[in-house]
Amino acid sequence: KVDILFVVDNSTSMRRDQKNIGSQFSNFISSIALSDYRIGFINTDVSSPGTEDKEGFFGNLKSVGQNGEIYIDSSMSNVSSLFKHAITKQVESPCSVQGRECHEEPMRAVLHALSKKFTVNSGFFRSDANFSIVILTDEDEGSNGVNAIEPEAFYEHLKINSGITADKITSFVIAVPPGDKKCLRKQ
Repeated sequence: KVDILFVVDNSTSMRRDQKNIGSQFSNFISSIALSDYRIGFINTDVSSPGTEDKEGFFGNLKSVGQNGEIYIDSSMSNVSSLFKHAITKQVESPCSVQGRECHEEPMRAVLHALSKKFTVNSGFFRSDANFSIVILTDEDEGSNGVNAIEPEAFYEHLKINSGITADKITSFVIAVPPGDKKCLRKQ
């Protein structure tokens, strides 16, 4: 059993990357087809006022199924298209629409998601499942460096407050390292 949480940077700069990832992940879906999986989606925005209760924002799982399900699982027939839609159809952060600086905070978003595992995210997190986090972003945590959560503090919080043991957590980050212009051009 594995619960996979995709944390998708929903800023304007990620549109092309979302499209690329959405179209290339059918291989990922087929590689886990024999697993008992659940795949949920949140975005990196935990700072836009007025979005605290909106799906995708502040760790609230996004509705992805045809009947409003908050995760994709192996029982669904059109998993690949649901996945692609969930990755590419991100609601832009209100701050970017207003021309303000958005603060991408994927680790903080994960902590919000976990804090809601018995409320709006009920049913996604299973106590007997492994937990994998996949962060898709082109920014550092906090994007401006202010009040950014450090990875060590993030994992410590997961161990203490989530009931998830370290041997059941796997994280992946798909990101261009800050300042790596060569990598950015190649992408």
